[in-house]
Amino acid sequence: MKENLAGELYARLNATACQTFSSDQRTLVEETGLYAYPDVVVLRGAALFAPLDRDTLTNPTALVEVHSASTERYDRGEKFRSDRRIPILIMFI
Repeated sequence: MKENLAGELYARLNATACQTFSSDQRTLVEETGLYAYPDVVVLRGAALFAPLDRDTLTNPTALVEVHSASTERYDRGEKFRSDRRIPILIMFI
């Protein structure tokens, strides 16, 4: 399911200023210090990376999580509260 969603977002955003990344793109919420691997990451504009880890994106525009029974509590709890601290983040609920 998440692969289909990533593919659909890529196809729709390909001709725009946005890029999509799959679940191998690590993100950091600098305010909370939480590192994560969202299922899909959308970025509009230039990428900003963590100062000590140039592979960790700090300015995603949108994060998409596909919940499973084993991750739903964490995704909707601590992770969601942390992600809301990203200044330009668009939340999908």
